[in-house]
Amino acid sequence: MPTDQNRHPEPDDDVTLGVNAFQIMARRYVEGRIAELSPRPEDADARLRGLLAIYEDLMGKGHPDPLTLLASVLGIPVDTLVVHLRAAGRDLRPS
Repeated sequence: MPTDQNRHPEPDDDVTLGVNAFQIMARRYVEGRIAELSPRPEDADARLRGLLAIYEDLMGKGHPDPLTLLASVLGIPVDTLVVHLRAAGRDLRPS
């Protein structure tokens, strides 16, 4: 009697594994970039510009939903992230 621990991958699992691997890699990339930003209050403007640079980088690399990814890593709502990015100097209007 097979268990989930011993089951063999199904053909559709490759797609799921690929998507999950992409999401994990993207999240780790963003976590690393955020870790490079200064947490000091006096560096708030630089931090906002750094968040904007991360967002623009994700957009440039074709990430399907950079706002959601970045907000998730930061642990804030997307609407709050948009406010921060606008403060950094970019108008983010939905297309």
